[in-house]
Amino acid sequence: MNGFGKKKGQAAIEYLMTYGWALLVIAIVIVALYVIMQNQVRSDKCIASTGFTCDVPQVYVDSSGNAFMSVRFYNDQLQGIKVKKVTCTTNPSNQADPALVDLLSPPQEIPNGFNGNFTMACKNGATPVKFAAGQQFNGYLIVWYNYDNDPNPDVFRKTDASASTTVVKST
Repeated sequence: MNGFGKKKGQAAIEYLMTYGWALLVIAIVIVALYVIMQNQVRSDKCIASTGFTCDVPQVYVDSSGNAFMSVRFYNDQLQGIKVKKVTCTTNPSNQADPALVDLLSPPQEIPNGFNGNFTMACKNGATPVKFAAGQQFNGYLIVWYNYDNDPNPDVFRKTDASASTTVVKST
C-alpha cells in the first residue's frame, strides 16, 4: 500500500508542475504584451487630416500647470493656405468653438509644400487645460484656414490633427 500512495503523490506533483510551468509561461506572455501595448499607447505622434501633416508636438506646462503646445504644421494641399485660427484641446475636435479662439494677426500664410510653426495655449472652450509634467497628452490640434483663392475670407475651412505626447515642464 505504501508504494501505491507514493505513485499518487508523484502523479499529483507532476500534474501541478506541468500546469504550473504552463501558467507561468502564460503569465510572462501576458506581462510582455501589456508592456508592449503600454509603449504603443504612449507613443508620441501627430496624425493630421488628409492634405496636411504635422511633426510630433511639444506640450509643456507653466508653473500653474497650464498646458501649451508648439507644433510644426505642413501644408500638403495643392495650393497655399492662410491660417486664421489655431488651438489645442483635449475635447473632441467637433466640440471646438471657433468663437473662443483668437484670430492670428496677421494670418500665417503657408504655401503648398511648406510649413508653419505655431505655439498656443491648450484650452477646452475658454478653460485652460491643466497637466503635470510626465503625464500623457492625448488631444487635438485644430486649424481654421482659407485657401489663397477663397472668395470669402471670413468663412473658414477647418482641419484637425490627433496629437499624443508626454508633457514636459517649461524651462
